[in-house]
Amino acid sequence: MVYQVKTVGYRDRAMVRDMRKALRGMSLESPWPSLAALAGRVTAVGLCTVCLVLASMVTLAVALDPSGMEEAGSWVIYLLWGGFLLFLLLALVIRPLPDPIKDHLWPSEADVVTVTLREDQIEVEDGRLAIQVPYRMIRDVWETQACFYLFPMKRHFLMLRKRDFIEGDPDRFGSFLSDKMQRPDAALTEAEHLGRPVDAAPGGEKAWGTAVFQFSGSYTTQDLEVLNRAARKQFQPVNRWVLLPLIGLLGLVMTGGALMLLLEGSLPLSTYLFPLVTGPVLLILALLSDRLGAVFSRRLLAKGGEGLEVVLEEDSFTERAASGETTRPYEAVYGVVLCRERYFLFLNKRVAHILARHALVQGEWEQLGRFLKEKCGKPVIAVR
Repeated sequence: MVYQVKTVGYRDRAMVRDMRKALRGMSLESPWPSLAALAGRVTAVGLCTVCLVLASMVTLAVALDPSGMEEAGSWVIYLLWGGFLLFLLLALVIRPLPDPIKDHLWPSEADVVTVTLREDQIEVEDGRLAIQVPYRMIRDVWETQACFYLFPMKRHFLMLRKRDFIEGDPDRFGSFLSDKMQRPDAALTEAEHLGRPVDAAPGGEKAWGTAVFQFSGSYTTQDLEVLNRAARKQFQPVNRWVLLPLIGLLGLVMTGGALMLLLEGSLPLSTYLFPLVTGPVLLILALLSDRLGAVFSRRLLAKGGEGLEVVLEEDSFTERAASGETTRPYEAVYGVVLCRERYFLFLNKRVAHILARHALVQGEWEQLGRFLKEKCGKPVIAVR
């Protein structure tokens, strides 16, 4: 028996709601918005409102009495309206609720995905690559009224929409999948496939069956800073060429204009206090975005980012942490980037595994690049 599902497009509200329902059922997503993101959006909306009110008041005052502020009034107007536009942009960008498509859907970068479920394996094609997933890799399955969700990874799912079945009966699919996942041979090979210790070495220590490279340790703030740098330069052209330069330019203009007004001394300090304070903050945000992102990410990893272990084997790679274990095939890697003696295995444009040279405990660093290029089937891109 063969099932085939072809899904075109995921960006509709009904599907996003259904994905969130499945993620909450698997305890992978909180039903409440992120407090940090919610506070960021509230702050951005508040500052946007303040800038709008002040800019409107100053503009009206200048319109009624053009001689009152003379040329200095134009600087204040430009700075306030610029601050309004910037905080409006930030309010639109900040997401209090995570995006299940970007954060959990696999593959996440494709518009058309064809999934074929055969007797021995699952085949996934997205127009960019073809991936074979054995049934033993499916960790969990969740069914809603509209979809089946297959979890080959702990936090990522493969979505099969019931209305998109072009071969096979979706009403019988649940029993078919249950039978495949409970096959005796799948249980016998699970330990080997997941990269768990299969043999005992002398002295009672456990040895890896097919490990080629092994990394052990915790992600440092510098690791996360380099990760942000690599992701921004390689996969975030809007942030690199538009958003950060715009924030830096706006901060420079606000700071320079406020300093000019301060040196002239023709206006009270309250008139340009806002750009005088906000301008340097924007400059720091633009110049130190990677560092600030690393510090914030470090705080998020405090509960589960210690004692990480990554093992690269011949057919898959595994990451272990206190929060659990995740195994992925090399075909799941979206891109490989080398930056400052660290390889990054990107699963999408925002999520990556960090392979730092200082954490290497098995294998030769000089051979890692060639190994990743061969296994992932993608070039290793070096960025500064």
